[in-house]
Amino acid sequence: MSTNEGGSPSAAHRAHAPDSKSPQQASGTIHGILSMIRAAPPAVQSSDESSESDEDPPLWGSRTRKPLPPEANPVDVNEVVVPKAGIVAVPSTVTLDELVSTYRKTGRTRLPVFEHTLDQPLGFVHLKDVALRYGFNGKTDSFDVTESMRPLMYVPPSMPISDLLRRMQRERCHMALVIDEYGGVDGLVTIEDLLEHHVGEIHDEHDSLEDDNTDIRQLDPNSYLVPARIPISDVAELIGSNLADGDEDDEVDSLGGWISKIINRIPKPGEVFDFAKAGIKVRVIKANARRIDLVQITRLGSPHHS
Repeated sequence: MSTNEGGSPSAAHRAHAPDSKSPQQASGTIHGILSMIRAAPPAVQSSDESSESDEDPPLWGSRTRKPLPPEANPVDVNEVVVPKAGIVAVPSTVTLDELVSTYRKTGRTRLPVFEHTLDQPLGFVHLKDVALRYGFNGKTDSFDVTESMRPLMYVPPSMPISDLLRRMQRERCHMALVIDEYGGVDGLVTIEDLLEHHVGEIHDEHDSLEDDNTDIRQLDPNSYLVPARIPISDVAELIGSNLADGDEDDEVDSLGGWISKIINRIPKPGEVFDFAKAGIKVRVIKANARRIDLVQITRLGSPHHS
């Protein structure tokens, strides 16, 4: 063995010789490496691995989960809920062709299932479950939607959305029905609705901006495209006039309800109304037999109050 003047192995030999550390030193090194591995961020699951599970992926990684910060002004579920009239659901007697047609027309991936009316919910059916069970062009003579159902979550309208978000995270659920004090269905809320409250509208590849009825869009200095479901207090801020003044006030909260109450009916698309007292002109852009969806509001000038 070649050595230095001090009798120790040469640098060249040390570079190629096996590690001659003591068992205690080697054990300390191994523990150090294991500590580094444990501290490293978890690897991202590959698409092949994730496809083996029929369950939805976790909403947040379990290793990186952090508690949500408390809200300064808690917002209730009631303020972000999709109203009952806007819920797309299917009866338990639905056929496979009818179910597939509903998925196609609405672009939804999850549909609540009810017994006789929407106030008797049974669960919800996921597009992926139907496709995997029956094929994308499946044909069957013995289709039963309840065989593909998953359980629904039920929440009260007064529940803070931060609490609901935590519960959805914990239970890995993306949809909940809002239930009133009598046990009837009040509306529906999704994980997307809760997130959009914090980050704004989320659009995916299937969303059409032309069909988006959730944002106020300014068309010119005095004209706006407004979803009919927004609170009349928001419209009042927008146009500088209190729509709740007068005798058409207390029984409605939304712009669509306010319009329908004044004219005493549900208007048709294309109808125009002058509300001189509020200082606005309203053109109905989108509506059906049950509700108003979208209107154009134009300021007439300074609002007139009696």
